[in-house]
Amino acid sequence: MPKQTTTKEYLRTINIFYYMQMFVIMAFGCVVLYLIQSGRAGTGNPELGAILQSVLMIEIAISVIGGYFLFRYMIRKIESSFPLRKKIPKYFAALLMRSTLFELPALFAGIVAFVNVQLAYLSIIPVVFAIFYLLRPTPDMIAQDLQLTPEERTLFDNPEAIIAEVD
Repeated sequence: MPKQTTTKEYLRTINIFYYMQMFVIMAFGCVVLYLIQSGRAGTGNPELGAILQSVLMIEIAISVIGGYFLFRYMIRKIESSFPLRKKIPKYFAALLMRSTLFELPALFAGIVAFVNVQLAYLSIIPVVFAIFYLLRPTPDMIAQDLQLTPEERTLFDNPEAIIAEVD
């Protein structure tokens, strides 16, 4: 029997996943910052660092652009005729894909900073954090992304309404 999820439960779950990804980015950046500033990161590896720097620039472009367009593609594939109970799980999958792709450059920037023993690479982390914050899954953002009808929006705005079924 499928598990029914209310709007309140859905928003709590989606926000826990999303904000934990933001926390991981910041925590990892803080650990790398501490290791570099305390001198525990060593002297670095300039040869590997140069290669990773190039890979980082490519990875940032691919992840951010790819994450945006893949999210849009996945959202477009959600038929507007689908009931809300079918749209919501598909939205969660699209959001998780986008946030994971956005998370990768921040984590990789921390690795590059550690290998190069240079704090400048850590500046990517607040930029990614800001992108995460701006694109966070608020009820209005979800409704806009899914282009909910007025009836669906009314249902979605009710915290006790059953909006999803998960197997």
